[in-house]
Amino acid sequence: MSAASELLRLGDKAAQAFPLALSNNISKEEARQIVQLHQRSGQPIDACVKQSLLTRPRIEQMELIIGTILDPLAKAHCAQLGNEDSTKLLSRRLAQRFPDLFFKSIRVNADKFSLLLDTPVSRTFRESIAPNSVESVVNAILMQSTPQL
Repeated sequence: MSAASELLRLGDKAAQAFPLALSNNISKEEARQIVQLHQRSGQPIDACVKQSLLTRPRIEQMELIIGTILDPLAKAHCAQLGNEDSTKLLSRRLAQRFPDLFFKSIRVNADKFSLLLDTPVSRTFRESIAPNSVESVVNAILMQSTPQL
């Protein structure tokens, strides 16, 4: 009820704030923030509630996939290109093969690679490559771009 006591400081506009506070499970601190926003900016109550809700922390779940470049030719090609160019190559190839997926980070370092994806994107990625493993797909992609020696 401490959030309610904060919202009562809005006077006659408190009646407008209460349903919004209940539907959004507003805390005492958020209620205080809503009151201050309204008093200082003169914005409508619903705009102040929306602005206050933007300050809530968001939990983002990510999946980091770390694998090994197993093929000797792909390893040699990556070593020849260097880490930065190998990373760019893998990024381009993954974007071509999976245009609807967004990889937050892609790295190639010597004989290893890492992919960082949002958890839902990771599920989609794994489903789209099934029954293959991530390592086998990445190695195949790197092999496609390896010149025959």
